[in-house]
Amino acid sequence: MASLPHACEMNGNAFTLIELVVVILIVAILAAFAVPRFQDRGDDARAAVVMQNVRVVHNMADLFRADYGRLPADAGPGEFPQEFDGLLSPALFTTPLENGAQYDWNGSGSPLVPRGLSILFVNGEVSTATALYQDIEAQIDDGDPSAGFVRARNNRILFKFH
Repeated sequence: MASLPHACEMNGNAFTLIELVVVILIVAILAAFAVPRFQDRGDDARAAVVMQNVRVVHNMADLFRADYGRLPADAGPGEFPQEFDGLLSPALFTTPLENGAQYDWNGSGSPLVPRGLSILFVNGEVSTATALYQDIEAQIDDGDPSAGFVRARNNRILFKFH
């Protein structure tokens, strides 16, 4: 009776189990370094979207003020300021952000100072520990929650209109 040849003798091009384990370990180590970097990108992206929306709304308010000599009237949280009709999409104001937060235009007649766009957090307070606030503050402002372009007050992030 003929004996069966060893696996190495059957196919010289095959990988051994040890080689496969070493490759898997190397891939796992590389993934352990790469995954945390990609997880942080979501917070950066959310902050970038908010900042882009703030820029667009403030640019439209500038155009409105240039045409009419005043800022658009105040609108409640989640309400579309009618004077922005034709300039902005109502969905920007009417679609809630994460955690139920909403954009709020604080224009002429608003008791809030500074005038401009704010984000109202319906379920709780904004603090300097809020990830969105920290990301925005780090990208564009001075790090002081009571001064500068971005301010935190009670349950809002305020963006000062110039």
